[in-house]
Amino acid sequence: MKNKIEISYERPTISRRLFSRIFDSLLLALLSLILFVSIKGIYSNTSPYKNAVKTLDTIRIDSGLYQYKNNHLMNISTISFQDKKMSYKQKENYLLNGLNTFFNYMKNYDEISFEKVMNDYDTFRLSSSLTYENNPLFIKENGQIIKNLKHDIPLKMYVENCYSVYVDTNCNGFLTTEIKEYFKSNKYISSLTFYMNIPLSIFVSSLLVFLVPPLIFKRGRKTIGMLINKIGFVNKNLYNLSLKEFLLKFLVFYVLEFLISFVTFSIPLIISLTMMLTTKNKQNFNEYILNINEVSTQDATIFYDKTEIITKRINDTNNVDFKMK
Repeated sequence: MKNKIEISYERPTISRRLFSRIFDSLLLALLSLILFVSIKGIYSNTSPYKNAVKTLDTIRIDSGLYQYKNNHLMNISTISFQDKKMSYKQKENYLLNGLNTFFNYMKNYDEISFEKVMNDYDTFRLSSSLTYENNPLFIKENGQIIKNLKHDIPLKMYVENCYSVYVDTNCNGFLTTEIKEYFKSNKYISSLTFYMNIPLSIFVSSLLVFLVPPLIFKRGRKTIGMLINKIGFVNKNLYNLSLKEFLLKFLVFYVLEFLISFVTFSIPLIISLTMMLTTKNKQNFNEYILNINEVSTQDATIFYDKTEIITKRINDTNNVDFKMK
């Protein structure tokens, strides 16, 4: 009578599966960062990029909103905030000088843009949010907007709540909306970053993390995280995933979970993780629809086919019985 070969697999603990995913995610983040810096180093040396940066820097300096400090171009509100040696009176004069330079720059650039800026500045100073103990920081007197000297309002309020805020938000916003050269250069740099560098870095890194290792570590089709935590994949017959099965699994995961998560607040990945934690067979989304299981390889071997089992077990039988614990 022929003997029966019995092979049993255990499902890895949830903690091991989670650790493998966390490790792969950290590896993905690290590789993405390295690629991001590397790619930026390439295109930042091109003439169009250098010209765009030079245009932005020139406009920022000419506008009076930026100055060099310690060889770094910085917003004047940031310089004011970081300089602890400056008194609030000095900070006020410093910021007002920058604002006056900005107003003159806008006037010389375009009269209509200048009027927009001045109307906005007047509206900002008279806004209900600029108050101290229910007293407005600015009042309108004889058609002019002036500081409210009728009340003892700390100079700190004017510096931190008015001038710094206006420079940071409104003035920088006007550079983008009103200065065509600034908008064009800023858009060019942003497009390289958000539409080329970031997507390309994530795309290449994800292939290096989720596709390449399983093609190398064929037995179990393991990522680096799975290899460390001794976890592998088996198909519905409990054999190793063929290349076709793995590529199909990768496509389902990559398209329906990974890529879509970037535009849906990670909802597919959350659903997949929830399925792994709550379903009977502890399968995530792509494993469930393709009938794939994760098994522990600590004390078991994943086999490619029945022939390999019989050869390794040196047993004269074709009767192989798998069990999942």
